[in-house]
Amino acid sequence: MRFALGRGAAMTLYVYAARPKATYGTKYGNNAVACVRKTYGTHDVLDPATLFDSHEHWEKRWPGLVASLDDFVLIPNPDGTIGKGCFDEYVTIRGLGISARLLVNEREFVDKFYVRKLDGGLSKTRFARVVAQ
Repeated sequence: MRFALGRGAAMTLYVYAARPKATYGTKYGNNAVACVRKTYGTHDVLDPATLFDSHEHWEKRWPGLVASLDDFVLIPNPDGTIGKGCFDEYVTIRGLGISARLLVNEREFVDKFYVRKLDGGLSKTRFARVVAQ
């Protein structure tokens, strides 16, 4: 997806704001994405709440989209949990060597963090917890 239009043309940079569906349309989620947009002012911030209209749509588009990402910001639920979809996105980008940051408290970026499954990953909506180091 990254194309230079001509000599001297700026290349578009993409950052993906990964977040659980439970944050879509909430004040918390909206504030978090706004923070990402402010921080990554020159990047196009891709928000899954507006990119995908269903899990099936995500499954079709994610494999092609991930290759165009320059950065990835993980926005967990306020309790620090993420669902299986966010977990899968995180595992994919790390496997491709794409940098990842964690956004906590709707405004603080953390570069060092880990993700661990909860209860063996039994719940798809509370699949893992993200912990800043």
